[in-house]
Amino acid sequence: MHFSRNSRRGEVTIDMDFIRCFSGRGVNGKLREMPMGIRLNFAVASIVFSTTLAAQLTEDSQGCKDPKLLTRLPGCFIESCETKDFDQLAIRNGAHKDENDPVKTLEGAVETRAYQCSGKTSPLQVVRNSAAALLKAGYQSVFNGKDENEFLTVTMRQKDQWVQVTSSAGGDNNSITFYTFKAVAVTAMNQEMEATADAIANELQASGHMALYGITFARTPPPPRRNRIKF
Repeated sequence: MHFSRNSRRGEVTIDMDFIRCFSGRGVNGKLREMPMGIRLNFAVASIVFSTTLAAQLTEDSQGCKDPKLLTRLPGCFIESCETKDFDQLAIRNGAHKDENDPVKTLEGAVETRAYQCSGKTSPLQVVRNSAAALLKAGYQSVFNGKDENEFLTVTMRQKDQWVQVTSSAGGDNNSITFYTFKAVAVTAMNQEMEATADAIANELQASGHMALYGITFARTPPPPRRNRIKF
């Protein structure tokens, strides 16, 4: 059975060749009767599949939890999540422009969450709730408007902590509201790897050179200039 689901838009696609084979018309266009047993099995499979989809719309993705910075709206669930000790994240800090689009690439500890909500929750409700909660927590507004996809977006900042929430509607008759939480705590990367003396020697022997990064040398000031005394 060939089903595919676009979870971002809430759409389900069924292979039409498969349907034609089991609705009395073959792939080659010739009519043929569907046996009663197959019809019953297909009906049961359709019911089970629909029930599974309904259950998925009310459960968080396995292992995902709300971020500590911002709770979810009631009736929403986490579709996907990601947490990185150090990574890059693109954060919008101004209205979209075709040239020099104001998007900052920040590095640090990164968190992302993708949520799905009932269509009763509007994108405007999502971004306004997010902005109000973050303002109350001491964040300052950086941007509040629409991104390059015309999705409602709010960006907030508190010192080196940045948060962006983007929301849009989708599904049949906008029956699903999607929103994405992105956060980055800007920080330098911890250097956790070392090049041993043996590794350096082997590289020098193999190629004759080796690049070493993160090494700085203190500059020694020149000795004081002595004035000659003439007699």
